[in-house]
Amino acid sequence: MNLEQLREYQILFESNLVGTDGDLCSKNTPEICLKRGIIGESLEALSELEKHGELSEEFRQEVVDIYIFFATLLNHVNMSSEELSYRTSRKMTVNFLKYRPEDIADKTVLEGIAYCKDNFNHD
Repeated sequence: MNLEQLREYQILFESNLVGTDGDLCSKNTPEICLKRGIIGESLEALSELEKHGELSEEFRQEVVDIYIFFATLLNHVNMSSEELSYRTSRKMTVNFLKYRPEDIADKTVLEGIAYCKDNFNHD
């Protein structure tokens, strides 16, 4: 299932779950998607990673849960695939400009990243 299909199924899933206080769609705010969804599932993924490793079924399932909440968040903030693609391309371009191999080669990776951030922000 690709991201667009997941987003469509997630809309259907959320709109079908209706309680006395409304549907899941209206309850799954961006804040809830981040706190309970992406952050919560990321913490669960970290736990499974530490227990079972990065190739484990348990960890992989938590990664899928993060992906589902990411799709939900995109739906709730009305970010189109085109906008996501544009913003992702732009961010990757900035990353390649900001973090240059020659600025990291003679440093630890963390020192190099810090150096690049400082250097990029002051240019």
